[in-house]
Amino acid sequence: MEMEKKVNKSLEVTEDESEAVSRLVVPVIPPGGVSFYDAFVVRGIRVNRVELGLVVCTLKVPPRFTVSLLNPLTFLIHFPK
Repeated sequence: MEMEKKVNKSLEVTEDESEAVSRLVVPVIPPGGVSFYDAFVVRGIRVNRVELGLVVCTLKVPPRFTVSLLNPLTFLIHFPK
């Protein structure tokens, strides 16, 4: 129960935070218009969740940039010029 109270307290919005959000100017994007995130989506980054102070994204990583547990030397990634 104590943890729940701490979590609820940390999620409360202060008056300063509320005023800061109310001053934000959020542009309206017309249908078919381009948004800030369009370039990321085109490049493979997917925005899964957006909250105040948090953006959760996923992306596909090409196999050449991953580390294989079968071959521990794969962390030495070579970037050709």
